Amino acid sequence: TATRDDLHRLAMWLTVEEPQLRVVIDEALDTVQAVAAGAFWTEAKAAPECHEEVPFSVREQADGMPTVLTGVIDLVHRTPDGWKVVDYKTDRDGADSLPAKYAEQIAQYETAWQTFVSEKVTSVLVSTRADS
Repeated sequence: TATRDDLHRLAMWLTVEEPQLRVVIDEALDTVQAVAAGAFWTEAKAAPECHEEVPFSVREQADGMPTVLTGVIDLVHRTPDGWKVVDYKTDRDGADSLPAKYAEQIAQYETAWQTFVSEKVTSVLVSTRADS
């Protein structure tokens, strides 16, 4: 329910010790508004279970050596068919390039989430650029 002015005031307060960040406040607010207006956000918020900015760590084997994959999933929510992992991007080169550019990352997110749930996991990449 916060207005853009409310968010701007909050951003100004949060950047008191980092004033160089103030030049990107308007762009950040555009991104926040694009996310909040997105159909994916409406769908997620209407879901029976929804999580934002979910950190994870999972153990993997790479070339016979145990490794730990860590990351943060932007948004994940329950759907009638299972779970949906949503990763939003602000790339300037547009939404069409996202699948190829981030295929490995989103696959890792799906695999990581699948270790925590027994239901089917799907994913989607979403461009949140206001100008895309």
